[in-house]
Amino acid sequence: MVSNLVRVYGQTLISNNPDLSNPAKSIRIKNPSHRMAHDLLNREELDALYKSVESNDVRNIRNKVILGILIFQGISTGELHRLRANDILFRKGTMLIRESPASQWKKGSNARELELEALQIIDLIDYIDNFRPRILGDRYRHLPGRKPNIENLFRKSDQLLLSVAGSQELKNSLHHLFIDLSNTYPKVKNATQIRQSVIALWLKQYDLRTIQYMAGHRYVSSTEFYKQINIIKLKRKIDEYHPANRIARERN
Repeated sequence: MVSNLVRVYGQTLISNNPDLSNPAKSIRIKNPSHRMAHDLLNREELDALYKSVESNDVRNIRNKVILGILIFQGISTGELHRLRANDILFRKGTMLIRESPASQWKKGSNARELELEALQIIDLIDYIDNFRPRILGDRYRHLPGRKPNIENLFRKSDQLLLSVAGSQELKNSLHHLFIDLSNTYPKVKNATQIRQSVIALWLKQYDLRTIQYMAGHRYVSSTEFYKQINIIKLKRKIDEYHPANRIARERN
């Protein structure tokens, strides 16, 4: 960007003075863009978010389970869809995250086994034992053409998380979940923001390779993306080198 401006300025000078040459004509400065995670939530905000969802009906208990997995295991929405009921290993206190294949647009993710938090286990047990069978059963009985008096008919699905209507597609469910959350917590945006926040917090506790495994990243460069600039140091540098501040110091 800067080199382009210099070249354009040089060409402007030449247009008025043909005898001049443009020294920046052949200069090409590569300016790689560095992404940085932003608008992250801290641990207190994430915990408050999880506790704000009540466990008083089918939709809320399902939403609390979804939110708990996003907050405590930091998985992506694609991995959320691929979770199976038998991926929750209660005896080991862990959750199995299956490998995600790479595609043209995504790098994919590695399989891993992550610990469950004590806070989420009761809700998981309640959902799997009581609420998930109701979701499957109610969805099957209300399909058109079915006899209403037939009991114990269940649509077969081993997917852990389902919409309240029994669908395996969670896009709308996640959309409405985050609309509800943002009404109380305006800073909250989506599942990607939560995943980024969780990984950024992991960086304060674990080494890079451990986090790479926990996040399922195939490349360590994907994990390094979540490293945050120390804002205080950055502000000090801006104050130190800002022209207005430098002039003020020289005058003093």
